[in-house]
Amino acid sequence: MPLDALDVTATSPVPHTVLHDLESLFYVMIWICSTQRGPRNNKRIFDYSSSEIFLWNAGEGFKKGLKSLWNAKANIMLNEHHFNTLVLDKIDPYFKDIKWCL
Repeated sequence: MPLDALDVTATSPVPHTVLHDLESLFYVMIWICSTQRGPRNNKRIFDYSSSEIFLWNAGEGFKKGLKSLWNAKANIMLNEHHFNTLVLDKIDPYFKDIKWCL
């Protein structure tokens, strides 16, 4: 659920499409670039519990149910400024060359 497309985590079910799969892949890329340091599964040393990605996964957004999870993710994904400052600016320098893809 944490890496599902926003439409999938919305309160009203929608028919699954390939776009939902692409959006999920996008969230996986964000998670990897935010939590890893590069090759060989090296984890970053940072306060994951205070990151925005944490809210999608194990934070209060996830624990409170789908609506809270949707709100936590939508707050970042639907606001370009939030996405740039809370996600892109926090990715590990190792991934700087693919930052433009995100």
